[in-house]
Amino acid sequence: MPRKRKWIEERYNKLWQAFKDRKFTREEAIAVLREFEDDEDTINVILSQLRKMGWLRSEPDPTDARKSVYQLKSFAEILKISSERLTRSDIEALLKKAADLIRTRVDYKFILILLFLKRVSDKWEKEFEVAYKEALDKGLSEEEAREEAKHSVYHEFDLPEEFLWDNIRKDVNRLPERLSQALKVLAERNPELRGVIDNVDFIQFTRSTENFEILRQLIEVFSSKKLSHVSPDILGDAYEW
Repeated sequence: MPRKRKWIEERYNKLWQAFKDRKFTREEAIAVLREFEDDEDTINVILSQLRKMGWLRSEPDPTDARKSVYQLKSFAEILKISSERLTRSDIEALLKKAADLIRTRVDYKFILILLFLKRVSDKWEKEFEVAYKEALDKGLSEEEAREEAKHSVYHEFDLPEEFLWDNIRKDVNRLPERLSQALKVLAERNPELRGVIDNVDFIQFTRSTENFEILRQLIEVFSSKKLSHVSPDILGDAYEW
């Protein structure tokens, strides 16, 4: 992972030298990164990774809605993001608290799926806030800015607003149904997640009153933390615990 991190940082630094905080296109990025001998597919990966790390903004190209324009975040912004991230020990403590609830009676994947969904939801809300403010700055009305900020181009994962974490947990009695719906829709809208998150049946799991109460408590445990800035690396490590 350190090698991959250095690889990304080198490309970020090169792009920053060329553009600073000025907006640029994919084609311009290709021209700047030519010295690394990266092909176009690799540059797509670089731009995607920078977005996931929170180092890069993207928005629809005003001249061609099928394309995107990009803008790097400054070092100061990146440092702020890093300082807000929960540490590995924070996540481990959260998982252990959840594990205490389920003991050995429940498949550990239920915890991990909930953790992932909470992180996606929190990240979506953070991305929405940024996109909403940028839309207002461009002169859009509040209603227009809200609709613009929901666009999937601004989000790491495409998730309908109705399936955000806090919206799911509003109706406790429908938690299993709402969670199952959310995971199904999330997988449908993000093909890379198919077969990964949509094979957990919360409805079947909560057929017993005991398990329903366990699920309710798990939701409360994860609701106590904001996971928007949790590193994907830490989430990946969680699968090994």
